[in-house]
Amino acid sequence: MSASAFIPVLAFILMGTPGGHDFYFHATTWIDVASQHAIFPRWAVGANSEFGDARLIFYPPLSWWLGGNLCKILPLSMAPGVYVLICTQCASIAMYLLAREFMPRRESLIAGAAYALSPYFLFDIYPRGAYAELLAMALFPASLLFLLQICKSGWHRSLPLFSVSLSLIWLADIPLALVSSLTLASLALVLFVSSPNVQTLFRLTVASLLALGLAGFYWIPAVSELAWNNPDRLATGDLTIGHFWLPPTLIAILSISILAAIYLAACVYRTYKDRSFRLLLPTLAILSLFMISPLSLAIWKLPILYFMDLPFRWLAVLSPLFAFAVAFLWSSRPRLVSTIAVVALAALLALPGLVQKRGSGTSLLKQIRAALANGQGYEGVVFDWNPREFSFESDPRSVPLASFDQRMAGASSSRCGAEDLQILSWQPEHKIITTNCPVNSLVRYHLAYFPRWKISVNGKSIPAAQDADGLLESPLPGGVNRIEISFATPAAEIWGTVCSFLSLMVCAGLAFILPRTGPVD
Repeated sequence: MSASAFIPVLAFILMGTPGGHDFYFHATTWIDVASQHAIFPRWAVGANSEFGDARLIFYPPLSWWLGGNLCKILPLSMAPGVYVLICTQCASIAMYLLAREFMPRRESLIAGAAYALSPYFLFDIYPRGAYAELLAMALFPASLLFLLQICKSGWHRSLPLFSVSLSLIWLADIPLALVSSLTLASLALVLFVSSPNVQTLFRLTVASLLALGLAGFYWIPAVSELAWNNPDRLATGDLTIGHFWLPPTLIAILSISILAAIYLAACVYRTYKDRSFRLLLPTLAILSLFMISPLSLAIWKLPILYFMDLPFRWLAVLSPLFAFAVAFLWSSRPRLVSTIAVVALAALLALPGLVQKRGSGTSLLKQIRAALANGQGYEGVVFDWNPREFSFESDPRSVPLASFDQRMAGASSSRCGAEDLQILSWQPEHKIITTNCPVNSLVRYHLAYFPRWKISVNGKSIPAAQDADGLLESPLPGGVNRIEISFATPAAEIWGTVCSFLSLMVCAGLAFILPRTGPVD
């Protein structure tokens, strides 16, 4: 199983890192995080040509924190491959544990290996380069397992484990977290209807609230500052029937998944009598296929589903069905499965070369690091984390780290120049500048405006302002001034951290107190 999880990484070794659709975003964020000394940075310094942006506040932290630290301790060209290896290993183990709940050990090993090589999993690795979603997919089978155990048994350690697995999915990727949460809620509803049990409903409620609390250090400050985010992103009703048409690659993945689900249903209903297993498979298949089809268009108008982005993400829910189907097929026709595996391996090694230029991701990593080193930075994602007013289109290198704004302050600022301003320190989240201008002036900084930036002059706080280009600026009195700019920690972030800590303590206490297994309800 571990060897099969290593197979997707062979393409990285033989052909270089493939540069998928989302690879640029993840690579720039990882290298930016790696360039900072903070354990948990909150401001992407190099974004928008080093004006910066707030992606590290709004984007789930698990993938960029893991990727950024891998870039710190490993050669840059190795980091994406090791990240993918971690995801495939975790996915294999999680799927093995889920399959082991219903199947013999040998078939469970096959299921674990097949999940890491499932079509949509490989689609996330190569053509898309969706590393955050890949990490969430690796954790999805574990959440299914712990949900089923909570529903089948009484109070035991599966409850805190479910909370931890679900919170990690939310900390990995928002769209797939929504997919996973809706899937888990639908499965819990089906199990409850088939066998009503109020205690089970209470246990699931407690576990879900704990999961919400564990991720509080991320979502509480992000939600509190969502009003600053571009409100056009929160618009609803943008999804049309055209979004349900799939490209050929996704059509092939969907076809394989449907065939696997049909074969799996035939095997399970002929062999297995486990009620939860019989309900798990059709729930995943029907829900996923419904949400991918245009029949669900009305549901996609709900505001919360806007963050799910596109319907094809529901193909991830079919991946466990593919893994189960391969395991059943191997148990009855091992030679056929072995032959298919050899052909699939050859196709897998050729896939990165077919969908992307050979090693395009490797060269892109070098370009990003060089751009950060020489002060050019990289392009940001304007519609996500920049203020609407951010529209600086001139050469960013023409804007010094700090300068007197000649346009906004009038003629008086013309008496002051670069020789009257000195940069003492320019760290990612803390800057110190001194000025010596005899008249009142306005200083403009090489920073995108964000409400967390706090400015003090000679120890006294002054209001930070946003100029016409969306950059940070501040008025100064005449004379010698010492300016300190710091990235503040708001109360919401403190409360979120406290919430996560308390939830973690509760989970640890439950794991210590509750038995490893419980009686079947």
